[in-house]
Amino acid sequence: MGRTLFYLVASLLFVSCGRGKNNENPNIILIMADDMGYECLSCNGSLSYNTPVLDNLASSGIRFTNCYAQPLCTPSRIKIMTGKYNYRNYEYFGYLDESELTFGTMMKEAGYTTCIAGKWQLNGLSYDLPGYNDTSRPHFFGFDEYCLWQLTVPGDKGSRYADPVIEKNGEMLRPGIDEYGPDIHVL
Repeated sequence: MGRTLFYLVASLLFVSCGRGKNNENPNIILIMADDMGYECLSCNGSLSYNTPVLDNLASSGIRFTNCYAQPLCTPSRIKIMTGKYNYRNYEYFGYLDESELTFGTMMKEAGYTTCIAGKWQLNGLSYDLPGYNDTSRPHFFGFDEYCLWQLTVPGDKGSRYADPVIEKNGEMLRPGIDEYGPDIHVL
């Protein structure tokens, strides 16, 4: 079911986005933002926010206007990684079981180079589950490169904003109190 859903979505993205550079596969960018409602994008009619870059992406790609999310970001992250409702993939809060197939893995199988940046929260840190301290889990789930908060260090050990604790491709970054986490999540 998950693989079929992925290929349907990938096909739709391919048709919608056209061809990439040198007539290769199109670039695919998936943005998942916490606490951002439908009303936050000007392409959805917002009068409070001006979002020209996101509006441009929306006009040249696919917009998902009827989606379902969980009330917390971590279950939603697992849901979007696997393409499955949480009752089909839920083990523990903040844990993505290694038996699950992710869109990262499927993109790799389709010949894409992949990257993930931002929050991870999928190693099972709260429960010391298998792989909770494994810095290679993003690679296992199909991502060539990563720059992530809460990979092997829990959130109570360092912020994702001021003085962030971020892991980039197996290296621990501690940029300092004057640095802001979201500015660092650029590979």
